[in-house]
Amino acid sequence: MSEGTLAAHLEVVFQHLASQTMKKAVPLLGCANAATKVRRMLLRIQAVIRDAEERQGREEDVRDWLGDLKCVICDADDVLDELSSRFLQLDKESSVLEVLADFDYPARVSRIGDKLDEIVKVAAVLKFNELVGVNRAARVVNERRGNGGAAFGVRDDEEESVGDKWSTFGREVDRENVVKMLLGDNIRSDFDVVSLVGQGGIGKTTLARIVFNDDRVVNHFRLRIWVSVSVDFDARRLTKAIIESATGNKYLLLGIEAMQRNLRTVLSGKRFLLVLDNLHKENFDDWGNLKLPLMSGARGSKLLVTTSSDMVPAKITCLLPPYHLKGLSSEDCWLLFKMHAFDDKNAGIDPDLEIIGKEIVKRCRNLPLLVKALGSLMHTWKDEYEWRRILKNQIWNFPIKNKVHFPVLWLSYLHLPMHLKQCFLYCSMLPKDVTFTKDRLIRLWMAQGFILPKGNIVMEDLGRDYFDQLFWKSFFQYSHYDYEEGSPKYILHEAIHDFARFISASEYFLPQSGDDSCGFSKSTLHLSLNSSRLGNLSLDSFADSRSLRTFSLLGECKLHEWKVPTDLFLKLNCLRVMDLSNTPLLVLPDSVGQLIHLRYLGLVGTQIECLPESLCKLFNLQTLDLGDCFRLQELPKGIKNLTNLRHLNLQLHQCKVSGMSSFPLGFGQLTGLRTLSAFVVGSNKDGCKIGELKGLMDLQGKLCISKLDNVVNEDDAMDANMKEKKHIYQLELQWNLESKIVEGVHEKVLSNLQPHANLKELTIRGFGGVTLSNWIGDPSFFNLVTLNLSDCPNCHIPPLGQLPSLKFLYLEKMGVKHIRGDFSGNGSKDSKFASFPSLKTLKFENLPELEEWSGMEDGDMPCLQEVIIVGCSKLRALPSMLTSLKKLEMWNCFCLNSLPKVPMLSSLVLRCPTNSLLTGLHKQDSLVHLEIKNCPELTSLPRNLKNLSSLKDLVVHDCKQLLLLEGIKGLLSLEHLEINGCTQLHSFPDGLPAALQSLSIFSCPSLAKWCQQNIGSQNPRFTMSQNFSICIDGQKV
Repeated sequence: MSEGTLAAHLEVVFQHLASQTMKKAVPLLGCANAATKVRRMLLRIQAVIRDAEERQGREEDVRDWLGDLKCVICDADDVLDELSSRFLQLDKESSVLEVLADFDYPARVSRIGDKLDEIVKVAAVLKFNELVGVNRAARVVNERRGNGGAAFGVRDDEEESVGDKWSTFGREVDRENVVKMLLGDNIRSDFDVVSLVGQGGIGKTTLARIVFNDDRVVNHFRLRIWVSVSVDFDARRLTKAIIESATGNKYLLLGIEAMQRNLRTVLSGKRFLLVLDNLHKENFDDWGNLKLPLMSGARGSKLLVTTSSDMVPAKITCLLPPYHLKGLSSEDCWLLFKMHAFDDKNAGIDPDLEIIGKEIVKRCRNLPLLVKALGSLMHTWKDEYEWRRILKNQIWNFPIKNKVHFPVLWLSYLHLPMHLKQCFLYCSMLPKDVTFTKDRLIRLWMAQGFILPKGNIVMEDLGRDYFDQLFWKSFFQYSHYDYEEGSPKYILHEAIHDFARFISASEYFLPQSGDDSCGFSKSTLHLSLNSSRLGNLSLDSFADSRSLRTFSLLGECKLHEWKVPTDLFLKLNCLRVMDLSNTPLLVLPDSVGQLIHLRYLGLVGTQIECLPESLCKLFNLQTLDLGDCFRLQELPKGIKNLTNLRHLNLQLHQCKVSGMSSFPLGFGQLTGLRTLSAFVVGSNKDGCKIGELKGLMDLQGKLCISKLDNVVNEDDAMDANMKEKKHIYQLELQWNLESKIVEGVHEKVLSNLQPHANLKELTIRGFGGVTLSNWIGDPSFFNLVTLNLSDCPNCHIPPLGQLPSLKFLYLEKMGVKHIRGDFSGNGSKDSKFASFPSLKTLKFENLPELEEWSGMEDGDMPCLQEVIIVGCSKLRALPSMLTSLKKLEMWNCFCLNSLPKVPMLSSLVLRCPTNSLLTGLHKQDSLVHLEIKNCPELTSLPRNLKNLSSLKDLVVHDCKQLLLLEGIKGLLSLEHLEINGCTQLHSFPDGLPAALQSLSIFSCPSLAKWCQQNIGSQNPRFTMSQNFSICIDGQKV
């Protein structure tokens, strides 16, 4: 095992030996002497393990000894864990003898004791230094039972700022230079490539992110897209990633041609910035395929590439000279180091310590990644002795070659507590550039036994502390916030990933790109395979892998369906983690019940319809991930037996739990559950009642309760005890409107489902009552940020204006006729407080009876920036107090004849507007972006459109009767014009604006033909500037 991890595995065995299960089992099995011998041998080994680990690098006999010890420790862990697992069955089985009938525990323990005896004898010959081990053992106890390092407690919503807090040190000039390159005129007619070149750890990604978020860049580009490039340059995968980043939505994986058409549509006529981060492959034949749809963007678009290779810019035809990023100056390195070592770049420190510190910083070779890692390490000590010891460490004599990062990373790793070492090394299973969430990684650590109990602190909280320490020490880096999943994503820097692979040895196996062999060995404990290998997966590959602890499939599987080999689970019966996610798995075989050690089972995105009852024999199972299993029809009836289950994820997208009719009876016995993304209420006849939620007091995060129409007694809803579940932050309550509505029942049920005031997001869907509960809108819900009322056709809108933190309000598919002052709570509020003080986005969608929105007072909604009104066909007017509004979208509002003056409005989208509504557009003189869509009566643009002196973007879609674009030449600031589906348009008789940079035409055959014949010709009215570009049906002309 890797340095430090064998000692951690030893402690897991000690935990087993000291457990209550062992205290019960030893007298029953008559093996007290054998167990005592094992404990005694392990204590002797623990005393020398540190010395052995330090000598293994230079002594082959010691390496062999550690290899033999590893095998025995793994065997001991498996035997003791199996015993514990069998004792978990005692509540379900008839007797101890029946449970242990075929176990032969005394003989197996005795054999382990004999092997350990031989290992101790060899240890005596190798003459290990026991004192080092004793000191080490004492430190181990302190690390585990004490704090084990500071509990930094970095919150999810703070991590991006923490990661970027010191990122601009010494990069002010670089920032200005790169921004200037991005904003400058293009050399090419489509897009220019700007390349950031520099060695790993020098800060290319950090600088690119600083530039990406620079206000000048944000305002200059209409679209900004960020994509991390993995080891394999694959145009299909990258095209999909670009679409998802540009639109913010998941994209169904299709063929490359269909995706490229979609991407051309997304980019067409828009000035975009695309960042391809960490492009380190030099021989990518797919560049031509990826490049084609990028050419449909507006002139001035840029591609920013970060790479460690000087060859990459030439490969992608970069006409601009590469920007070579240099290391930080010595002074900036010292300031960055001080920030991490002392939390303050201006901290006053002892002069002797400063001299030593500056010498230490020189070892970092001016690389910010190493400066931060070493600064975080020195944060632990503030005395001269320890700093001088680091300065004189022999690790600085490490043979560098191409591994300049390794000495600093090795020092940082060596000084990690042993439990953090194994947590870090487990990440070596991840492919390069793969992002991960904090919660998933913690659950994998838990499954492997890396997080051991400490007092009353729950494992997940300990895991978060572990994660935060590794993040603080720069082993993890913040990547981005995933709005689809609602959580931040993290990544291993390429240099850190290489280091983890280097020291994880044969214990972890992850095939390199292009390696189709299954070259893992008998010593491999953790295996990740690419899903593309499934077609060639052979059971013979696992002949010597019975000790495997992790079996994980990664990447895209190109098979249409896949069946697990029947005997696979029989061969891999020591697994703690099995992740078969995103494979076309149809059936999970009954033999899964043989995996009695299994703690983590990932089946995300598979095609399974049901789970075998044998799954309910996995009494150790902690995590069952069934997200995106759209075909899943039911959970196994015996799931109540999985009393160690802590995380059950079913589906997070609007509570679509496939065709599941109910949860099994007895589900409420799973009182250890902390994650339950969905709960399906059964009918009176069968299935799980809502009262079974009563005992699930540790639930946290997201919960959707569906089929609430099956709750006919309000007392049952009270039994759910939702008000006491203080860790649920996102709640959806869902009824089925197709069911019979008994008068008053929905109201009473909703009233009794009042959640805890810690709630942040609430959705009520399908509510059939007339009056929503008083608790909705109560200012005591001071944490509520998002409220969605959907498909509630009969109910009135309650007063919501006094929710102090509400930022996003969505009203959908409701029968409300009037929204007046009572909506804001104006009738009962203290007049000195504004209504909706934090609201940023307000959406009305499919409110077909809404006629009036009024009652706003001066000062209400002071933060409102975006209003979206869709399908409100009877709405006659908007309120006049929208003073802070910047973005307005209105679709199919047929009775709306005018817009009030909105002084800060910069973006307006009108779909199927009346002509009278368009005539008043000139009042919105701050408009920058305007879209007019599906206007069947429109024959020409209003003449006073030329008064929009700030307008830069104009989009006209599907106006089938539009004949003239009269006055368009008068839009002096217009830079981008897009015309789509206006089949009656034939020409631009008055010419085009002089400032126009891009013209995009779709599905306008006559206009397209005219443009090809006239624009750019000798006709003086249509001789455009050098920066002008035209795109017809997604193709540059």
